[in-house]
Parts: sequence; structure tokens; C-alpha cells
Amino acid sequence: MKARKNRVGRRKINSEAASARLRLGTLARIDAVLEADERQADFLRDVIEAEIKRRERKKRARRKA
Repeated sequence: MKARKNRVGRRKINSEAASARLRLGTLARIDAVLEADERQADFLRDVIEAEIKRRERKKRARRKA
């Protein structure tokens, strides 16, 4: 009989890890603006993704000019 791998749990969506040193008080400021049931990690992922997209658009616009 062939062994079957059972897949349990959710699909892995975050496969890279990073750490950063933040200015004193930054995490408290993040906590102050988090929405209900939002986690710091989710907030940071969203902010980073938005900034990358903004910079990519800016870079494309400079190339077209």
C-alpha cells in the first residue's frame, strides 16, 4: 500500500522572515492605530507591501519620463 500524506492546516502564505530594529515607541504607535482584531504582523506586511508598490510605480513613472 502506498503511504498517503495528509495535508492538515492552512496553506503557508508567509515564507520569508525578517527582523528590524525600530525607533523607541514605534510599536506602541502601531498598537494605537491597529484596528479591532488586527495584528502587528498583518499591519507591517500591509504597510511594507504598499510602500513597495508605491516605489515601483514611482520608478516606472521616472523611466517613462
